Parts: sequence; structure tokens; C-alpha cells
Amino acid sequence: MHSSSDARPGPFLRVLPALVLGLLLLFAFRGMLQGRLFYLRDVSQNHYPVRGLVTERLRSGDLPLWDPLHGGGTPLLANPNALVLHPISLLFFVLPFNTAFVASIVLQFVLLAAGGYLLGRSLRLGREASLLVAAVLSLSGPAASLASLQNVLSAAAWVPIALWALVRGTVPGRRFLLAPAALCAAVVLITAEPACVLALILLGSALAATEPAPSPGRRLNLPACLSFGLILAAAVLVAAVEIVPARALLPLSARGAGFDIVEGLKWSLLPQRLPEIALPRLFGDPTRMSPVSWWGGFLFEGGYPFLLSIYVGTLPCALACIGAWHRGPALARRRVLGVIAVLALLLALGRYSAPYRILFGAVEPLRQVRYPERFLLVFLFAAALLAGYGIERLLASPPSRRVVFGIAAVCAAAFAFCACAATARFADGLLSRLAGVPGSFLAADGGATLRGALLRSSLWAFGESALLLVLALYLVRRPSGTRARVAALAVVVMASVSLAVASSPARSMAAAGWLTAPSPLRGFVGRGAADPRLHHARRPPDLSVRGSTDELVWGYRYDRFVYALMTGHADSVPTALDAATDRMDLKENADLGRSLETLPLERRVRALAACRVGYLLSYDPLDDPGLLPGPVLDDLSRPPVRLYRVRAVVPRLRFVARARPLRPDADLAAGAKASARYVISGDEEWPEQLDDLDETVPLGLWLVGETDLRASRSRSVAIVGARSATGYGMHIAGELAVGLAERGWIVVSGAARGIDGAAHRGALAGHGATSTIAIKLYRGTSDTTLNARF
Repeated sequence: MHSSSDARPGPFLRVLPALVLGLLLLFAFRGMLQGRLFYLRDVSQNHYPVRGLVTERLRSGDLPLWDPLHGGGTPLLANPNALVLHPISLLFFVLPFNTAFVASIVLQFVLLAAGGYLLGRSLRLGREASLLVAAVLSLSGPAASLASLQNVLSAAAWVPIALWALVRGTVPGRRFLLAPAALCAAVVLITAEPACVLALILLGSALAATEPAPSPGRRLNLPACLSFGLILAAAVLVAAVEIVPARALLPLSARGAGFDIVEGLKWSLLPQRLPEIALPRLFGDPTRMSPVSWWGGFLFEGGYPFLLSIYVGTLPCALACIGAWHRGPALARRRVLGVIAVLALLLALGRYSAPYRILFGAVEPLRQVRYPERFLLVFLFAAALLAGYGIERLLASPPSRRVVFGIAAVCAAAFAFCACAATARFADGLLSRLAGVPGSFLAADGGATLRGALLRSSLWAFGESALLLVLALYLVRRPSGTRARVAALAVVVMASVSLAVASSPARSMAAAGWLTAPSPLRGFVGRGAADPRLHHARRPPDLSVRGSTDELVWGYRYDRFVYALMTGHADSVPTALDAATDRMDLKENADLGRSLETLPLERRVRALAACRVGYLLSYDPLDDPGLLPGPVLDDLSRPPVRLYRVRAVVPRLRFVARARPLRPDADLAAGAKASARYVISGDEEWPEQLDDLDETVPLGLWLVGETDLRASRSRSVAIVGARSATGYGMHIAGELAVGLAERGWIVVSGAARGIDGAAHRGALAGHGATSTIAIKLYRGTSDTTLNARF
């Protein structure tokens, strides 16, 4: 039964929360209506380019098992961060790529909001309280930060809907919902996101155990706990399609041996950052580079935190405290949620938390997890539910004096903080202690800007606390049910708008041209997995990127231009010996790349040549006979980046366990027995077009037949297509090849199954007036080989 605040609502009030939630999300993601793209951090550097490769393979009917472009080749499907098997892949079959990519992010925020609302309703919260749960889960700072972390978002979005299906599935007559709960839980497991997996397990166990038991007098709902256990078991079985290859890849990656304590505890939640949970934009705008706009750069490791914003709101935090401690219905559940929230904060603190440091040293799987700040998401899920319980308590009955006095105390404290923040001495001391802003900077012109921003954050928090106090005082007067609901809904909407505005920088979008503009290096580097690869030298710590504004998008545009990380995938630029940010690439390649920095230049060039690296990007001028200087991008950065071509690249070097000795005399004798002849470059029959392949030109061609290949090259046509072709497609390919052969055309195709094979069979079956020629082109392990049949 729902609360009395939901007694016989009109049809408009039933749909009003959904309409409000939709408008809030539309306001938060209004950039998508202008054709803009998400660009912050991993989205533009990793997810966007890798998703392009995955989409290309899936649309061609191939399973993307391998990424041939990054790091000399690395597993793709086995890496959970690639999200190959995630449901969002379906969007890329039906929508244009850019539209599908934006939708894969925005729709998961919609799922996060819808799941939060449904979860609140399943916990017998009113519509206003459920709307607040949905708003906190989808619009708060930690949630907005996931717009730049698609792999984390792709797990977090499915947690609330899985919990809703679990809670509803424990009700007799709705057991069928346990199957969707297992599927949603499997999606969370597929992403291998530790914080979201932990949130699913902890919250699922808490909600199942505290659900009202079917037998009166029992505090623990054992049937619900058993159902949750079965859901997890089924989810593991479904997710095994990703878990098994990921487990095979893990020992081969940098994560396999576990991170050291420095790397593993990087990006822990700083204790100085805890006030940001209630104070919006306490450290400025993280999408700006100027310290006047983003003074968090003085504090955070690497200049930025893992979660760009952790703002949850003063009003939701106050309601969460009410929800955790009031003596009302569902007390055990609320207390357990409070404990989960506190434990999550201790985990998020990482290096600043003794329990986490002990666990990191004792629990081996935890040493494969970086960035403890991610566990703040567990806190977010628990706090959102507690905030819903808090506003439900205010609506269920007139607020008690203790509750009103508590809210008034919070409001008074916020006002006192505003008064202190208005003084330069207090503001400078706080900015220095919290953000590490140097005193010299505060004494300059920029200090006034920072003091004004701190005062604005303080007034923002005071406004939210005052709004909650006004609602509490209004409810003390015992208004009618409809008026109370409307007042609560108005407060929730204002708090939701506050969340959306405060966290908007973390959802920043940019025009598509910023991410799709062609690189000035495009015509100078290799294109395709078979070409010589590109290696990036280490960036200098004082690198500065040139831009006409202080927007961070200039930095990501620069990454695209120099093909940093995975950004070269869009232009099919192969790289080698470059480490991936997720540390799930092959460890030996990344280790070798890092060790190159310690070698003398001459030995480094020889090592690059042996690894088939044909191009080197460096920020230092290099002088070595093995390097050919290329373009210098003076207009992009200081110091400028320089491209060098490695002269003596070893063609397609491979290591094998057992080598077969070459027997050229025996091969020639076998060819003569088959009436075949061997043609090499310089012979009269050699097709000169093959010389354009440079380092991948074949050593020679075996030919069978009497027709001169070189004389026939002017009448050639290629017929190629998918391996997994339909019967109709193979029929058409064969018919085309027959018609061409009968008219004296050479048919050129690959050596794959499907369309290629049908083309060869059709060409050889066409008995025209002239000789029929079918040429097979395929790649070997050491060079390109062509077979010709006449």
C-alpha cells in the first residue's frame, strides 16, 4: 500500500511526475537537440573511436574479437570496457553513428531516472518522493560525471531497474519479473564495473532482506533473499559470455598482477572535497582550463578528479538524514541504507581511509581496481533512496518539532556560512585549505573571482535549505492532501533544477566538428592495420595546448589531431607500444613502450623498427640516421609535436614457436610439375600496380595458364563482399562474375568465404570467347600473396 499522499490522485497527478522528469532530462541534455556530441575524457579519447570500430565489424557481420589498430593489436571483445556485448550495441544497427552514440548515453540516463522512479514506487514511496529519487540518481553531480565515463554509466544505469524488478518480483503473482531482474543484473556484470556490482549486491541484499516477510513476526524475508541469490546466479550464467574471455585476458594485462598502492589508490576521494556534496561547484567549472574558472587544478592529482562533480544537493542530503534517523515505517531498511552510505564513503576515501587500505592489501581482487572515488556511486544510490524516505516522512504526517528544528538548524548554519564566506579573510583561508589555492593567486585579481564563486556556492546551499524549511513550516499547518502534494512536488522540481544546473559542466557537449575534424597528420602516417605503425613519445609535463578560449575541448581536439590513445581509430591509424588508459591491453607491449624512454636514441630507433613502428611522434627534436624528419605542428602546442619516419622498418616481424625451413628449389620444382610459373617484380608479366604496396608488396606470384597477366590488367574488376553472405548475395556475385568472364574481364577478389568464393567460382565457370582469369588476394603472416588461375 502506498502512502496516504497517494490516495486517489487525479489522472493529471498520476502522469505529472513522468512529464516533469522528461522535461528535466530534456533540459539537462538539450545539447543533443543541436547535434552536439559528448567529448569529455574517455568519451572522445576511447569510447567514441572504439565504438566506431565495433560498429563497423558488427554491421559487416563479423564478431569484433580483435582490435588490430591499437598497440600492435589487442583483444577487443574480451575487454569489458569495449562494451561489445552490451545492449547499447543494438542502437548502432538502426541509427546513424553519431546519433546512436549520443543516444547510447542519453537513453541510459533516461533508464537511470525511470529505474529510480519505479524503484521508489516499489518501495511504497509516493510519487513526489519517487521523483526525487529519480532526480538525484540521474541529475546529481556523480551521475552527471558518468556522461564522460560510458563504461561506468553502462553499468550504473541498470542497477535501479534491476532492483525494481527484484522488489516487485518478490510479490506473489509477479514472479515473472525475476527474469528481467536477472537480465539487468547480467548487464551490470558484463561491464565489470566494481562499484556498480557492489551497489547491486549490497542494495539488493538489503532490500530483499528488509522486504515485509510473508510470515508475520519474521524480520528477515528469506524467500526474497533466496530469490535474489537465484537472480545473481542466473546473471552470472548469462554474463559468462563476457566474464570468461575477460578472465582469460586479465592475467595478460597490467591488471593481472594487481596495481601497486600508488596506482591502485590514485584518485581517492579527497577529504577536502566532502563539502562539495552540499556546496555546488565548490572548485569551479571542470570544463575550463583557466585557474580563475577551475581552481580545482591546484588540488587534484592530474588537474582533475575521477568524478568531475560530486554535488548531491543540500536539500536531498538533509532529507536523507531525516530518512535515515526518523522513527517511522521501514526503520530497519532505512538504517541499513544509512550504513551502506557510510561504508561507501569510507571506500571512496581510498588512501585516506584505513579500512580501504587494509582491504587493498588483504583482498587480491581489490588490487585490480583503481580510482576508489568510484565507490561514491554506492553512496549515491543509498542517499537517493533515503532522501525519498525523508520527504515521504514529511508528507505522511505533520513534521515534528524535532524535524523542523533540525531543518532550521541546517538553514541557520548555511546562513552563517554565507556570512563568513562574504569576508575576504575567511574565504581566502577556506580556498587555501580546501582547494590548495596559493596565497599569491588569491592576492592577485583572480582572488576576487574565486571569493565571489565561493559566496555564490554558499548562497546556493542556503537557498536549498531555506526552501526545505519553508516546505516543513507549510506542512506543519496540515494542508489538504492535494495541496501538500503540489507543494512537495514544487520543492522537488526546484531541487531537481538546481541539480541539473549545478552539474551541467559534467555533461558538456561540443559541436561534432571538434571531434571529427581531419588531423593535419592524416596524410603523413600509415592507414590500416597492415601499414607501419605510429608510436607516441611521452608528453612533457609542461605541455600547453593552444586555444582561442579556455574551454577544455581544445585539449581533446588536440588529442584527436595527434592520434592520442584510441583517437586514431577513426582514420584507421595503427599504433604500437602505446599503453591504454584502462590497463586491459597486453602487458608486454605497454611495458616495452614504457621501457623505450630509458634507451639511448639509437637503440630506441632500432627497437621501434623491429616492432614495425614506422612513425614516431616526439616533442623533442631528434637527430638520428634512422629517422626522417616530417612535419612539425607549430600551431597546436608548446612545445610543438614533431613527426619522424623510421627508415628501416622490419616488414611484418612475427615470432613463432617453430619455423619451417624454406626450400626454394623444391617449391620451384613443385610449381613446374603443376605447369605453374613464378613471376617477380621486374618480369614482363609483373603487374606494376603491385609496386604501390611499398613494404607489403608480395615477393612473387604463382601463375597457371597461358594468358599474359600484365597484358590483361587493363580489363580487371573487383568483386568483394561479406563472409557471412546470404544465398541471394552469393547468387548475384556469381552471376556478375560469369557475365564479366564471358566478356573477357579479369575478376579480382579475396580468399574469404562467401562473396569472394562465389566470385571466383562464377569467373571460372564463365566460358567466354577469351580466357577467364580469377585472381585471389589474401594476406599471409609475412607478406601479401596472390594466386592466379587461368
